Order: sequence, then structure tokens, then C-alpha cells
Amino acid sequence: VGKWNAMVDLLKEQLDRYSDEEVDEKTLVHLEMIDIYKNKLNAPAKVVASWQAILEISPSNVQALDALASEYTEMKRWPDLVKVLAQKVEHEIDPKRLVALHKQIANIHQEKFNNANEAIKSWEAILELEPDNREALKTLKDIYEQRRDYDNLVAVSERELDLVTDEKKRFKQLVDLAKMASEKLRKPQTPIA
Repeated sequence: VGKWNAMVDLLKEQLDRYSDEEVDEKTLVHLEMIDIYKNKLNAPAKVVASWQAILEISPSNVQALDALASEYTEMKRWPDLVKVLAQKVEHEIDPKRLVALHKQIANIHQEKFNNANEAIKSWEAILELEPDNREALKTLKDIYEQRRDYDNLVAVSERELDLVTDEKKRFKQLVDLAKMASEKLRKPQTPIA
């Protein structure tokens, strides 16, 4: 009869009857509530709360993590989105998807928060997974150059140099790196090396 609030109250009572071990049953009830909140009551805050409730009983629920990420993106709630993406990282095992998640987190930190420190952590995590990831190397070089963090810039440039196979390019990059190190660093052993 269209009494959606009363229906939600009944579903909440049903939730209370389930034990903590009945995760699947509780999840199904929450999904039904989400459908009502989203499609009948137009209550985005309650939709988010219900997805969060699913994560409380099942922290690795991929459907809930993906849905929350989508909701937070739509609502432009960037700090909450970063938390959900970090939670996805904890439960993800596929290296390609992990790289994509870290990249998404890094981009949010750079573009939405202008927080290079946190972005660096994500780009470094990508390099741990894929040491030859050129995008991560280039982005880190750019960040370190902007921050005038020449020690780390030299370190990343050396890592990038390891990927160059053409001898002429490698020689030129080595010379450029030595020049930069001698001009920017106060440690003579680095350009000498």
C-alpha cells in the first residue's frame, strides 16, 4: 500500500531477530532496505548508512564497498571515498586491481585535497606492486621536483634509469642525473657515483 517507512520499521525488527552469525540473512534485509531508501523514499543518507551497516557485519563485502564508493563519488564526499577505497585495498588480492585502487586514491589526494604526502604513499605502493610502473615513476618525479625534494627525485630518477634499455638514452639520462645531483644536492658522492 506504499507505506514505505512502516515497511522499513518491519525490516528493522526482522534484523533484530537475527543473531550475529546470520550475516547472509542480515545482508539480504539490508539490501531490501537499501532498495526502499533508494527507489521509494529517495533517502541517500539512509542508503549510505545501510551499506555501512552491511560492512560492519561483513567488512569484505565487495558489493557494499563498490556501492559505497559509487555513492561517495556521486555525493563528492572525498574523505569517505578514500576510506572506502583503502578498505577495498585491504581486501583486494588481484595486483592489477590493487594498482588501480592505489592510483585512484593518489589522484584524489592530489586533485581534491592537494595533499602530496598522502599521494606519494599511494604512488610508492604502486611501485612496490609494479616496480616498472612508468606512470608512478613520472608522477613521483614531478611531485619531488615541485617540492624541491632532490634526494627523492634522484632516487626515483635512478629507478627510472634502470628501465632504460637503449644505451645512448641511458648514457644521456645518466649525464643529466649527474648534473642535477651536482647542482641540487650537497652530497658530492651522489653525482660522483
